[in-house]
Amino acid sequence: MAELRKAAGEALWGMFIADAMSMPVHWYYVVNNIKEDFNGWITGYQAPKSRHPSSIMSLSNSAGSGRTSLSQGSQAPVVGNIILHDKLKFWKRSGECVHYHQGMQPGDNTLNALCGLRAARTLIDGKFSNILEFAEERYRQKMNLSYADSQLDTIGCLPMGIPFILLSARSNEGEAVKAAVEVVRLTHPHPNVDKYVALYARALHSVLNGACLKQQCEAALRSSVLDAWDVCRPYMEKAARYPKSSEERLKVYQIATAYLGLACYTKGALSCMFFLAHQYADDFTGGVLANTNCGGENCHRGAALGALLGAAALHQGSALPLHWKHGLATTAKDLQRITREML
Repeated sequence: MAELRKAAGEALWGMFIADAMSMPVHWYYVVNNIKEDFNGWITGYQAPKSRHPSSIMSLSNSAGSGRTSLSQGSQAPVVGNIILHDKLKFWKRSGECVHYHQGMQPGDNTLNALCGLRAARTLIDGKFSNILEFAEERYRQKMNLSYADSQLDTIGCLPMGIPFILLSARSNEGEAVKAAVEVVRLTHPHPNVDKYVALYARALHSVLNGACLKQQCEAALRSSVLDAWDVCRPYMEKAARYPKSSEERLKVYQIATAYLGLACYTKGALSCMFFLAHQYADDFTGGVLANTNCGGENCHRGAALGALLGAAALHQGSALPLHWKHGLATTAKDLQRITREML
């Protein structure tokens, strides 16, 4: 029981470490821009640059989902009023390449991770009903639409679900999967999302309870949900020709993740995540940094990856880097408390 509790705690730390590591290069789709902007590949927490080389933030709808063109003129902005306070001015800079995480500091976490933290904290405190009332109303509204909102079929759904899997680690697999799927239905009501969340939840629950991470990743990639194993194998074989920490191997992973899907959409992003987890199943530090330096939707993909690698590291007898835990700028104290009280 003590080992399971520690595994869940390390998974939670891993989720936040990987998210914060990727924050400064979140949505960098040309990976060489990472090296150019930071004078080399990312090796530790950094602040974002004020300019983002491929930003399309000015096209994003600050009042809801999707692009500005989908916005209904009468809607008040969500950005600046409910979330991302004092940041609306950056969304209004038409034609400028403004970084999505403007003003954040090294070791800061992104909004989806912070929502996951709030979920974990309220679950620990027994106050989750306050969140459910809002989420259930939103679920009803979204599922009554005549079309599915494609912006909800994204790997950004997982940071909210991960705490439910961790806090269900002692329960059987079915209960853990059900808990994750049900909460993600409330935050990301899209008909495709359930199967992806269930696939991830089964893998994380198994690894928390001591299963081999590499085997879980292969099973997920072979599953009918992703069907990506045959695509991944040639990249794995090519990567194995180079030293594990070499730039040549990183280049192979960058090419592989670009092929599998660097964007936020769940199938491609989850395939990338399981691919990287398979390759770094026994190397938390290497996996976190490779994920960051592969670019794209590396924050939320990283959160899912970090949780798996963190849980596996505990069972392998490896410690997560202490300086990375301490370096989490705004979440370290909350994480210390939650990991003491969980399970």
